[in-house]
Amino acid sequence: MAGLSLDLRLGLSRRLSGPSPTINQSAPLIIAHRCSGSMYPEYSDKSHEWAYAAGLRQLEIDGRILADGTVGVMHDATVDRTTDGTGNASAVNAAAFQALTVDYASWFGGDYGTLHPPLAFDVIDKFNGRVAFHIEGKDADAMTAIVNRLTAIGARKDQYVLSSFQLTTARIALNAGYATAVVATGATDMAALWGEGFRWVLMAVSETDALIQQYVTQGFNVLVYTLERRKDRDRYLALGVRGLYSDDAEYTSGDKPIATRDGWATLRWMPGMLGYQNRGTFAEDGWWGWPDYVGVAGCLQGWACPINGHDDANDFSIDFEARFHAVGAGTDWFGVWIADATMRDQIYTDTGATGQKGYFLLFRQNGRIQIYRRNEAATINVFTDGPAFATDGVTATKCRVRVNSTQIIGEKLDADDMVVQSAVLTDTTFRGGYLSINKVTNARPMLRNFAVSPVSAPVPGALDPAAQLLFQAMTDEPSAARVAAINTLIDTLRRWDLWDGNGLRAMWMPGAHANQASRLNWKDPSQFMLTPFNSPNFLVDRGWKGDGATSYLGSGFFPATDGGSWAVDDGSIWVWTCEEMQESVPAVGAGTGFVGAVVPRNASGNAEGLLNRTGTTLSAATSSSIGLTGIQRRGASDERLWKNGVQIASGSAASVGRPSGEFRIGGRSPSTFAGQRVSFAAVAGSLTGKETALFSALNTFMQAIGNS
Repeated sequence: MAGLSLDLRLGLSRRLSGPSPTINQSAPLIIAHRCSGSMYPEYSDKSHEWAYAAGLRQLEIDGRILADGTVGVMHDATVDRTTDGTGNASAVNAAAFQALTVDYASWFGGDYGTLHPPLAFDVIDKFNGRVAFHIEGKDADAMTAIVNRLTAIGARKDQYVLSSFQLTTARIALNAGYATAVVATGATDMAALWGEGFRWVLMAVSETDALIQQYVTQGFNVLVYTLERRKDRDRYLALGVRGLYSDDAEYTSGDKPIATRDGWATLRWMPGMLGYQNRGTFAEDGWWGWPDYVGVAGCLQGWACPINGHDDANDFSIDFEARFHAVGAGTDWFGVWIADATMRDQIYTDTGATGQKGYFLLFRQNGRIQIYRRNEAATINVFTDGPAFATDGVTATKCRVRVNSTQIIGEKLDADDMVVQSAVLTDTTFRGGYLSINKVTNARPMLRNFAVSPVSAPVPGALDPAAQLLFQAMTDEPSAARVAAINTLIDTLRRWDLWDGNGLRAMWMPGAHANQASRLNWKDPSQFMLTPFNSPNFLVDRGWKGDGATSYLGSGFFPATDGGSWAVDDGSIWVWTCEEMQESVPAVGAGTGFVGAVVPRNASGNAEGLLNRTGTTLSAATSSSIGLTGIQRRGASDERLWKNGVQIASGSAASVGRPSGEFRIGGRSPSTFAGQRVSFAAVAGSLTGKETALFSALNTFMQAIGNS
């Protein structure tokens, strides 16, 4: 799309560079090690999908031979560390391997649903041609099986690097003509490797820069493993390495803030949450921190960094709520570390001032707010005393950190957001950079609603990959403000786990800036584009309106065959209407055999709907047709009706089957037509527990475009 730049400063591989990523691209290869193993539970049957959805196109997996000769995706020789099983992977057949459960709760944290380890060929077959794979064959049998499979499916050799820590195993791939990487150390005979035909090497971060430089100078494609921090990325790229393995590739591949508000309510890690000693855990209602961990700990909040990547970087605030679950003494604390821009995302350890440049704002349980300026070996501080934090693990205190051109300020606020305590340090020495949350040994704090302001428009390099695809599909270029609004919408939906997995199946935004954009399926522009029939009326930013007689928009989406996350016992339909109108026919829906449909407000003043059945609709009184109306099925006998994020009715009518007719906007198939103007429509899984989040995200977008 002309005029809209989507390039990062480094052109790194996180962002989409076209439909066919390769190992020969000009940009450095930022490789999702174990499919970004600090973001997603490693080597589960979903981690590859999540990495791909995050825009990562260079994926690394390990292939290990199983008892029946198939290849499982597993790093360790045993299944003990990452699953609920025990014993050697080589003693387990494919069926038993896939039946194991990835018990991430014990070693990773968060809530990612039920996960199982996958077979390597399933992953390869699913993503072949869509990503560049970096596959380590753990032994000769695994490597042979992998090479045979790639040959059988006609895999492109410019989309695969095969590797091994064993030279004899690596030769199997090399002799088959694949780009092959072998581990190189100070004890490796570099000339012998080169003479044998190897052109790729793996080198650990523990190797010296001088040794790495020797291999680069010789002409090897050097892949360095494993790192997560941007400052380390830049150091190695300056040496001329070909690529980097990262456990947090989404964060490592960027330079700009990814979000301005935490997504902890999803109970999932955000990019750049890099820990020191222990990176915390999640709790319900959006809390994250260390409720049980005893020991010094810290966690970078890289998703919001660098602060100087936001507009007006020297004038910002950080708002959050905090609570203590326990302390050893009243002086125990948690703190917000703001590093000077020159430190980048270097780890903060609180082991002393040496080498540290920035400000540390301590919130002590006894009520003291203390601000330290740390300048190498010199430390100054100011403090004030105020109301103590409770230690019941329940009572929350609102806190704020503010930085302007001359001051660093720590505050506590009351329920009305009035400041009740503040500490002020007047100083201009440092500005920037990266944020960390740290704690002292016996403090057990948790935080939530962590937000950085001002909220600036997303910069091109921080665009969500799905937003990039959408903009590329639009023939009419959106304004910068519209780009920001769309990107924020998609980012918010993703953070609330509404975008991937069992979330939205298809999403249309008829209230768009142009006709063609209004007909795209924003979830996946490659399918289910709306087609107008019999001249429905389109208004910019408002949507499409039928005539109530013959006009409608067909989607090409047939629930019975295209349903995806819309299942028989788990699904939902949502519609946003922007005009006050009482009409007793569905604004959106599908029929034939069974029905799924939504009426925003009928002639009797009720919203109504039904899903995957026939018979009487579920209905409830509503004062307005405007806003978001949804019908939801949470189970075989659990149907619910929603209005603007609030449940207004529930019923027990049994589900029977999905409609076989086309999903339509402006009525429902096969022959019902509506006159309501539709600004948004979506079909999805049930979205249980996320209904209010969906409304909030859409309401923010509608307000941004003037549709409210």
